[in-house]
Amino acid sequence: HPLVPFLADCVRQAFAELRATHLSPHGPLKDCLAQMRGNRGSLVGTLFEFLLTKAVSENGFRGQESKHETDLVSLEDRTFDFELKTTSSATENVFGNRIAASADHKRGAFLLAVSYDMAILEVRRMRFGWVTPADWIPQRGNGQQARLTEAARSRFIIL
Repeated sequence: HPLVPFLADCVRQAFAELRATHLSPHGPLKDCLAQMRGNRGSLVGTLFEFLLTKAVSENGFRGQESKHETDLVSLEDRTFDFELKTTSSATENVFGNRIAASADHKRGAFLLAVSYDMAILEVRRMRFGWVTPADWIPQRGNGQQARLTEAARSRFIIL
């Protein structure tokens, strides 16, 4: 994948910018997170995706523009598009929604999984690899929540 040589630096850059973010006049984002209620992980994930999109744009990628696209889209070759999953969980698991069975996702997609420490907004682990819909273990019941199989995680490279 053409981004692999740059991806870890782009993730670190995006997290550095996230740590530097202030919720004026309330102070640094990382300090405000401790006082917030609700899904803080979604807030961090959304801001991180925005900042990462800016970082990888220098290497020929753009952010998702329609719901049928992956999170980050290659301007040169759509086979290099990739999904992004973030978690503040310290486990080895990668959580997310199962890849949708749409025309864009049936074959699978590259996935960047970033684990971070919520208290200090530091990256714990970055992994990158190819996943297919069969690599996701769905939650019990009818929900969309899922986690990656151990076999899928073992195919990832550590950035």
